[in-house]
Formats: sequence, C-alpha cells, structure tokens
Amino acid sequence: MGTAISAGGEAAMLMPYDSYQLLEAERCKSAAELRAADVQRGEIVAGMSRSLREGGAQIRGLATVLADVFPGRHRI
Repeated sequence: MGTAISAGGEAAMLMPYDSYQLLEAERCKSAAELRAADVQRGEIVAGMSRSLREGGAQIRGLATVLADVFPGRHRI
C-alpha cells in the first residue's frame, strides 16, 4: 500500500482495490463492454423509475385519503 496526493493536496492512503479501480478507469473498454455497461445502467435506471412511479401513486392515494379525513385542505 502506498500514498498518493489527493485533489485537495493532502496525502491519502491507496488501498489495493483503489489501484485496480485506477487501472480499470484508465484502460480502454471494448465495444461489447461499453454496450454491457449501458444495458446495466439502463436496467438500474428503469428499476429506479418504476419504484418512483409506484411510490408516487401510493403518495397520491394517501393524499386523497387524508383530504377525505381532513376536509378543507388542498388536494395534491
């Protein structure tokens, strides 16, 4: 393990895993690796979007119930 100078100028400890990350970040990726990474990122974002849409529907449902329980308040 060694030390490196961080962007702020202070010394930071490099762990063995950090060295591998640096190596991976610097090497050129093949077209297949780039496509696979794009697919993976797309699946992650699709899952997040689905969760947010479902959560939004639940919040709107709760807001409707609360508006019925507490009349005179603004609806969402």
